Amino acid sequence: MKRLGWIKITLIILMVIGFLARVYQIGSVSNQFHLTRQFSTAQMVRGDYFATADVPEWRRAVALANQPPSLEPPVIQTVALLGYKLVGSEQLWIPRTFSALAWVIGAFFLFLAAKKIMREEAALVTVAFYLFTPFGLAASRSFQANPTMIALSIISYFTILHYFEQPSKQRLFWAIIAAAITNLVMIYTVFTIFLLFGWLSLQRHGLRRVLLEPDTWLFLFLSLLPSGIYYFNGLFIAGYLRSQTGALFNPSLWLTPIYWINWVALIGEVVGFIALILSIQALLTARKPLQSATLRSLWLGYLLYGFVISWPIMSHSYYSMPLIPIVALSLGSVADFIFVRLQAPRQRQWIPGLTLAGIAAFSIFGLAIYLPTTTVTSELAHEVEIAQEVGDKVQHSTHTIFLAKDYGSFLKFYGEIAGLSWPGTWDFNAERVAGKPTISLVQRLNAMNTENSPQYFIITDFDELSLQDDLEQYLSSHFTVVERNDDFIIYDMKMPQVASS
Repeated sequence: MKRLGWIKITLIILMVIGFLARVYQIGSVSNQFHLTRQFSTAQMVRGDYFATADVPEWRRAVALANQPPSLEPPVIQTVALLGYKLVGSEQLWIPRTFSALAWVIGAFFLFLAAKKIMREEAALVTVAFYLFTPFGLAASRSFQANPTMIALSIISYFTILHYFEQPSKQRLFWAIIAAAITNLVMIYTVFTIFLLFGWLSLQRHGLRRVLLEPDTWLFLFLSLLPSGIYYFNGLFIAGYLRSQTGALFNPSLWLTPIYWINWVALIGEVVGFIALILSIQALLTARKPLQSATLRSLWLGYLLYGFVISWPIMSHSYYSMPLIPIVALSLGSVADFIFVRLQAPRQRQWIPGLTLAGIAAFSIFGLAIYLPTTTVTSELAHEVEIAQEVGDKVQHSTHTIFLAKDYGSFLKFYGEIAGLSWPGTWDFNAERVAGKPTISLVQRLNAMNTENSPQYFIITDFDELSLQDDLEQYLSSHFTVVERNDDFIIYDMKMPQVASS
């Protein structure tokens, strides 16, 4: 009991500190994790909220113009909308707190799952990495579906391990429910969930029997049924998901060095290279069949996932978030490998101290890197002011083109304008990688003019403008400047530049 007592207390302390760290400054502009994705989700909810809220008509029009389609079931969007209506205003801390809470709840189920394949002390190490790895700290309080998806994935891992520990219809039912909800929230989870269930099924029944096992087919069919209906409708009936398939799957990238280099670099950004190396060691030193099967199936599932969504996995770090619990379990297995070898009476008493030292190392390191990022710097505050000033200057127009950081996320959200984002050099490179035909500056402007009939061209990203000399020259020679200062340039595209005599 004494041993169990300190482990439980430590787990509670880790979860409380992990939650408090995440909610600190959670609604402020300092929350800079992948702004484009966060504000895209925020714009989805703003459009729905402003549709019935008591706001000026121009705000409603801009919100609807900026509202993107939802590409997955709107779980966190629904939470945000209900929260906005409950408090009577748009508050970003509501969905972000939901993300943080989901992540911390995931830590509890990660501990339960880890206990099934390793010692409880090692399971605490797993939880510490999951809660306090720097990338995870920032990612898990963002306004996007991914943190909820990670938490649900972990619950699915636990229910699957629980089922195979002592198979029963009741345990299978909960495994199916968890997997079905997880796959519905984000279908990418299917890779790790199915590989884990399939690997453990093979281990238990063998290849011949597993194909005849009713539980296997029940799990596969029922856990995919809700998401299958949703995505079948999105792809083949309503059609709103068709445009996304080509943007995700690009097998030609497999043969390019940049694919592998970028993917590995982003893995290092998400979990760190030391943790990655130790995780590979865990695959080799896992001491029990269940432990080995769990780690190897989850890693294989992640790799298959990366092959299928080949473009995002090499271009957007948050697509590797599923690796955080997998690496956490791997590091816990390394700790378990060490603890199992400390079996002499004098050595066993070292285990609590080593566990707490490992937890402290993960926690202090993660918090030391993460907490400074929660400060609202003067630069960030000024970015909001710039966006608001630009919005006023163009009278919150919905007919604009803008060259701005994060695809104009600040301009659209804080400045409340709408329009089209002019591509940066990164986007031009992405187009080349995707094999899209090169089009000229004039052709691109004409296409945007046809699509949105823009009145204003707004520039706030001067670093990017310096890389596109042809754009600056063209705009300066063809359109009148509304205002130019150290923060922004606004061109009136409906007022041609008059040549000087």
